[in-house]
Amino acid sequence: MTEKQKPKILSAHERRLMLALSILTLVLAATIPLLEYTPLHLSLLWNLFLAALPLLFAWLLVRRRAGKKQGALHRLLNGVLWALWLAFFPNAPYLVTDVIHISRFSYDEPGGVFTSSLQDWLGILHICAAIVVGCLLGCLSLYLLHQSIARCRGKWWGWGLCAGVAVLSGAGLYMGRVMRFNSWDILHQPLALLQQFFAQLSLHAILLMLLLSAMTLGMYMLFYLCFNAPVRKMASIIQDSNNNIE
Repeated sequence: MTEKQKPKILSAHERRLMLALSILTLVLAATIPLLEYTPLHLSLLWNLFLAALPLLFAWLLVRRRAGKKQGALHRLLNGVLWALWLAFFPNAPYLVTDVIHISRFSYDEPGGVFTSSLQDWLGILHICAAIVVGCLLGCLSLYLLHQSIARCRGKWWGWGLCAGVAVLSGAGLYMGRVMRFNSWDILHQPLALLQQFFAQLSLHAILLMLLLSAMTLGMYMLFYLCFNAPVRKMASIIQDSNNNIE
């Protein structure tokens, strides 16, 4: 294979989705604080930024895997990127739990009508937009790694990655939302985090983590069904076109 025939790291469909999500993230980050500058909105923007980091780490991993480099340093850097991706990935489904902040707003007014307060409606719109964009960012990052592993190891390895990530994300969501740990805590104080995690482990905690894991896996499977079909259709059209030319 010549230099001009190197395979593309991402398909055109994947690149378009990455660009669209990046633009949506920037628009959301730029406009909402101008409309309503509150701690809640700033917190949502921070959570959205954290949810975008896994996509960066996944893109770097896919790019490095396509480079076919070898050596201990290469494997070490890949390991660091995998650790960073896994540590920050739960921030995407974590945004779903931010729906609890809707309780801060009151939409009912006397007489059975809803409020016309711009501030309250901006609050719910911002929460919903952050959830949608953040979850799409996380799902795309998992999709890139899923496809990369599936191409190298087979589809069962790819889906095994997704299932394992969902289980770990359930634990990560519990640590973040219930225990109030941050993503970087697992990197700089892992022993203290794990000690506290196992100290608080109970049947209720396990059931909650399983529920959050199922939510994460279900969210990704829905994304996969909606996103993978157009990619396969486009690849089939391109392949048929190439065959006709030959």
